[in-house]
Amino acid sequence: MDKDPLNSVESDVDVQPEVANTENVQSIESQLSSEKPVAESQNQAQPQQVTVNVQNPQGPKSSGLSIAGMVLGIVGLFCFGIPSILGFIFGIVGMNKDKQAGASAGLAITGIVTGAIGLVGWLIWLVAVGAAMLSS
Repeated sequence: MDKDPLNSVESDVDVQPEVANTENVQSIESQLSSEKPVAESQNQAQPQQVTVNVQNPQGPKSSGLSIAGMVLGIVGLFCFGIPSILGFIFGIVGMNKDKQAGASAGLAITGIVTGAIGLVGWLIWLVAVGAAMLSS
């Protein structure tokens, strides 16, 4: 029977896992501190260590009123009336809260603009319906 070459490796070296203890760590540290780095012995410049501070790219979150103002403003574009009024009001209140918290007021501005467009559309519709009722 042939021996499997992968499993038949014989070695004279006794391999034992070494457990790190404080004596081993201290002896390694002393050996490392006593040696001069190769770059210093050859008068070469040492690379500088660069520290990079990673910050969270997201700022404070928008308030719930800003989100509600945007949603109601968009709904008000299709269903004139109360959603437009609420979207406009929630947008204004949400923008004030976002400015105090240092958050972006983009959603609140969207609520204000879409709410205002919905209000203008609602007023045009009321005038058109009123004029049609008066002419008949």
